[in-house]
Amino acid sequence: MINLSKRRWTPVGLLMAAVAVPMLSIAGCGGGGGGGSAIPSPTASGTPTPSQNFTPNYVASIENRLRWASFPINVYFVPNSEFNAARRNIAITGFNQWVSATGNRVPYQVVTDANQADISVTFSSFSGGPGDELGLSTITFEQSTNLIIEVAMNIGITGDSREDIQTAAHEFGHSLGIAGHSPNEADLMFPVGNSAGCSCITTADLNTLLAIYNGQFNTSTSRSARTRPTGPTRTITIH
Repeated sequence: MINLSKRRWTPVGLLMAAVAVPMLSIAGCGGGGGGGSAIPSPTASGTPTPSQNFTPNYVASIENRLRWASFPINVYFVPNSEFNAARRNIAITGFNQWVSATGNRVPYQVVTDANQADISVTFSSFSGGPGDELGLSTITFEQSTNLIIEVAMNIGITGDSREDIQTAAHEFGHSLGIAGHSPNEADLMFPVGNSAGCSCITTADLNTLLAIYNGQFNTSTSRSARTRPTGPTRTITIH
């Protein structure tokens, strides 16, 4: 989760939305994709450049370093009272930042069957009042392997689409396996809002994800082909 005691997000523009597996090669503050409603492209703010040994990173600050057994992962948008196509596209735009930054090594696809979901996304209105959560990810994983089984994600909608896109990107970072926060306020995965600097994936963000996976992102042709965890599980909620 991110905290808006200080504003994290600065206006960096919006991205193209996608509704299927994103096939992206654009790096920097965003991504793109075919289909969906067109949204203006962002102003580029630099390309994350991971080093061969994945430094700098903040892996040591992450309590739970989780991973998916394989990609693509299935994303399902729960059709609750807060859901609409515009909010779906905002979330997709945020998710695509990670797909772009990793060179399409963490692809996902949107599904319409809840039974096929790896990540279930709900929306709620965020007003900053008591009990409001800007973003929240509940992750279930196998304890012995740290393999993720499923994620329930909530995105709090502020009404500022640029800010909401970055909330989605932050939560997707948790859902990919960064089950903790960066200690550096310049990073996307810092927990508290920052009114200065770039609100996009940094080199440290990208290196942290690469280090968790040791640079190896497995792919399979179908969800059913994925190795399914069978041991004792644990569920954590990242506030």
